[in-house]
Amino acid sequence: MRASAASIRWAAGVAILSMVGAVKPAFARDHTDVSQGEDTITLLVCNYAAIDERTLVEAEKEASRVFDRAGVTLSWHACGGTGQPVSDLTCASADDPRMIKVRLVKRILDGSHLTDVGTLGFAVGQMATVSYVRAQEISNAEIENVECLLGYAMVHELGHVLMPGRPHTADGIMRADWDSVDLSRISQGSLSFRADEKALIRAEAKRRSSAGAVVSFDSQR
Repeated sequence: MRASAASIRWAAGVAILSMVGAVKPAFARDHTDVSQGEDTITLLVCNYAAIDERTLVEAEKEASRVFDRAGVTLSWHACGGTGQPVSDLTCASADDPRMIKVRLVKRILDGSHLTDVGTLGFAVGQMATVSYVRAQEISNAEIENVECLLGYAMVHELGHVLMPGRPHTADGIMRADWDSVDLSRISQGSLSFRADEKALIRAEAKRRSSAGAVVSFDSQR
């Protein structure tokens, strides 16, 4: 995505790098957010941007609130990154197709001529990638805190993973461009998936859940 003071554009998919390396279990900040949803999506988070724990947890909570409104629970697992520990054995299941990898990087580099340093995020296959530096730049210009924008950026890319092949929409979280009105709604926590998108996401979450139980090794904070 490209961004200006007036609008944010999301990028097309590009080639990606491997996210989860060797697993060295160590307890960290894993959590499953309380939700009314019956189905859970497991997320393996790799923090290559070295985002501080408070900021990342708040961003995850913001994203969880959006998915809660769609009737789906998000289960977050810290799976390493730059100077970050791998949290638990769930991270060893990175090849499990039911799990989604969330890669947080400083900048998204153009390896395919489809993105540039102005890109906020993209999704390919079971991987969602978001640029923390770009989120900081946009939040500094447009909204009060980076946690909120980072959370919504993850939501947008997770939407692509859960609704593969579905194009951007004319309104809501899955718009190709976020303008000042959208950013205002993000800062208020009121931008949501559309009703048809919520139905698709619930169906996909149910499909993944019914494929077999995901073994989770959650730890307490």
